Amino acid sequence: MKLNETLRPPSPLDPTAPAYKDWFHLNFADPRSGTIGLLNVSLHGSPWDPRSRAMGVVLVHSPKWGWQSHVEITGYSGANLWESGIALRDIALAIDRRRGTIHASSLGSANRFQAHLQAEAASQSIAFEQEMPLGPGWISWSFLSNLRLSGEWKIREYRTLLQNAPAYHDHNWGRWHWGDDFGWEWGCFLKGMSPEQNLSMVFARTTDRAHRSRGKPFLVAEANSKRRCFLPENIEVAFVDSFDSPLHRVPGAMAALHQEMAQPWLPGGVTIHAWQGADQLAISFVARGAAQFIAADPSERGYSFIHEMVGEYRVSGKLRGAHLKDHGAAVFEYVM
Repeated sequence: MKLNETLRPPSPLDPTAPAYKDWFHLNFADPRSGTIGLLNVSLHGSPWDPRSRAMGVVLVHSPKWGWQSHVEITGYSGANLWESGIALRDIALAIDRRRGTIHASSLGSANRFQAHLQAEAASQSIAFEQEMPLGPGWISWSFLSNLRLSGEWKIREYRTLLQNAPAYHDHNWGRWHWGDDFGWEWGCFLKGMSPEQNLSMVFARTTDRAHRSRGKPFLVAEANSKRRCFLPENIEVAFVDSFDSPLHRVPGAMAALHQEMAQPWLPGGVTIHAWQGADQLAISFVARGAAQFIAADPSERGYSFIHEMVGEYRVSGKLRGAHLKDHGAAVFEYVM
């Protein structure tokens, strides 16, 4: 399967170039050890502004070792950029468009999560090329909900070899400033433990910064090449309890400057009910760990707080005539 993902930089004549954002993202899990994590590479700001930054982030949680993280930030000139990849010194992600594979690495002597990963698409991509409102700006989005991940990683001295592990990839681009009045709620429910069902699901909706005003919800489910995108009016979402465990906060220096966000309210779990015709799904997610990444805007003074919550989900229901009952790893993102 060919992948057509490329970075979407602004033209020199684009007056919104200072608000430019672009990123490639990979979520992954190892069902045997319970390890769940993400690797993200991103661009923030105009390509012609020396204040603009390229960034790499690794956040990985394992039941045995807890959180392992690494953040790398440099100017555009300090990164290797091409149309389908961003490579920093320690963190890189690139798309082989011809072969349809995604390649990611996490290296460096200070990086406690060492990895070489390759992911191959096991589902069709979904793209939203239109400019969807995000506060005063806009965002566009494409994703692959089901990838087969291979490679290896090492946490401390614990080495894991992967073969056909579940993974998710997305590409976001647009124009916004971190700290504007926006947020979002998003979740990827990685391929479950049932090999016969091959089920993966993705949820998303935009919000204001306080999460009092929410946009229309989006939920897509795919199992064995059968897909259902549920209508927004047929999706109900509820938060369960609150997450009370300590947050893993990065970058550390930025976290020290924002002690007011050391204990924000976060959901302890999420339930999603969706129905359409004969199809229906009931999803429940429980968080077991949460990390806070503080995103600073390079061209305007402002900060957003991206919370990555990892845990497990259970789902039951019916999709395209097939009864479903499964469980697996999930990541839920809560941005304010």
